[in-house]
Amino acid sequence: MTSVLQRFPRFQVASIGLLLFAAACTDRAENDPDRRPGPQPELMMTNAREGSPNGRGISPATGPAMTIDGKPLTTIEDIVSAPNQVALTSRTVQLNAVPVQRVLSSQYLIVGSSEDRGVVVRLKEPLRNLQPGQRINVTGMIAQTGVDLAHWELDEDKKQMVRSYAIFVSAVSSAIAQ
Repeated sequence: MTSVLQRFPRFQVASIGLLLFAAACTDRAENDPDRRPGPQPELMMTNAREGSPNGRGISPATGPAMTIDGKPLTTIEDIVSAPNQVALTSRTVQLNAVPVQRVLSSQYLIVGSSEDRGVVVRLKEPLRNLQPGQRINVTGMIAQTGVDLAHWELDEDKKQMVRSYAIFVSAVSSAIAQ
């Protein structure tokens, strides 16, 4: 049986030529005395509050400083009575037996003493058959409510209601209180 190179002599010549050309180019690039070095790698600073580089220098901080290390907020009153609720962003929350005021869906609800003195909660896992008046335990973190709630699985009227709250609790665990 004859090899491909023996059957197609032009292919043989072309293959050898291509290999020689590639080797010459690689060798020249590494050993060329006229080759100028490229730009030196530049350290890209990041902002610890933001966590991502903008390409050059330090990017400006956007939003409040993270306060994840603070003691958890344990009552709705701690949250709703804050003079600047947005400043609570990234604070941990540990609410026990907090009353449900309104169920927006199996994953979104308003908890607190009333809807006016309440907080929106986005549950990590849906709680089926949850009713207003029941009490739940929630552990999570406060996040700022954005204007674009496209990923929230709510109808437009409920999204509009959620937008009226400056912050919400993003729950990592929740359960109906016993």
